[in-house]
Formats: sequence, C-alpha cells, structure tokens
Amino acid sequence: MEFKTAKARAVSTLFSSEEGKVRHASKKIKCSRKWRPQQAVTEAEAHWRHREIVGVVCQGRLGLGNYDGKRWSKAKAKRAPVVQRVREAAEEDRQVKAIGLASQVADLMPTPSNLKIWGAEEDPSCKLCRAACCTLNHILTGCPKALAEGR
Repeated sequence: MEFKTAKARAVSTLFSSEEGKVRHASKKIKCSRKWRPQQAVTEAEAHWRHREIVGVVCQGRLGLGNYDGKRWSKAKAKRAPVVQRVREAAEEDRQVKAIGLASQVADLMPTPSNLKIWGAEEDPSCKLCRAACCTLNHILTGCPKALAEGR
C-alpha cells in the first residue's frame, strides 16, 4: 500500500510541475502490469474535483454555514488529498479481496448444510441442537448447545 502511495506522490509531484518536460516525465513512471499510478492519480483528482463541485453537505444536525470547506487550487494543497485518496482506494481493494477470500472458504467447509447441497448427506439439520439449517455461521456462533458446553 505504501508503494502505491509513494508512486502516486511522485506522479502527482511531476504532473503538477509548470515545466513541460518534467510534466511529460510523469507519464513514464513504471510500476507494474496491473496498477498504473497515472490512472490512480487521475481518478483521485476526479474524485476531489467532484467533491469540490458538490461543495459542503450538511452532516448531522449542523445547519448551513457551520463548516468551512477547503478549496484546493494550488498544486501543493492538492497533492496530500490526492495521495490520501489513492491510499484509501488501495485499502478498499485490499478489504474487498480479503472478504472475497473469506467467503470462498466458508462454502468449502463440510458443514451439514453444504453436505446436503453436495448430495453426501440427507439431513441438513444440526446434530447438537436439531436446528433446521446448520451452516458454518450456526456452528461457530449460533448453536445454543455448543455455546452452553463451551465448545
């Protein structure tokens, strides 16, 4: 994640330069096949541009004019939020991947409900408490008999 942040900071610094050759050098920063820092910085800038156009929205019980929205038109003021947005996007991608991996594993455990789906068992009910559906969630957190016995 910090690698992506550092590359995004470098691209943002070069891209906001006033000199044409330096700005052109930002297009040549190499990274990897799958992730392009130029594209990530462009998306982050579009996010912040949209946020600036929308303006300050009221949150909670605050009335109009109670929040001082910051405008960022200078390059130095723009760099920090853009890099922060790239960091947030990388963290979001990491969380999506982790949740996907966790849900893939849950469907592979030989629980009575999965065994019924696979045709290996006739009865999908819990063997301890006789609940109608015995999923992995029920086994780990919801079976009252297992919780009472301290399993």
